[in-house]
Amino acid sequence: MEAKEREHEEALDTLIKRAHDRAKPYADIDWLVVSKTLSPEDLKQLREDAKEAFADFNYLTQERQKLAEVAQRRQAEELPKKSS
Repeated sequence: MEAKEREHEEALDTLIKRAHDRAKPYADIDWLVVSKTLSPEDLKQLREDAKEAFADFNYLTQERQKLAEVAQRRQAEELPKKSS
């Protein structure tokens, strides 16, 4: 079971890295400058793309945190069993 969990964690870490890489360019945008240079339609699309990229990243990092909490709980439950 632990090997399978590690596989899932590694896959999730890969997805998080990809989501981070996808969101990073949006974090570096000077939105004031862009708002003055792009058409309203293009600006709207850019904002929607950025919002989606950050939502994906946030969702995946939250799921990773949940996995870590489950693993910690499981370890805490197993410690008393091992010492008995």
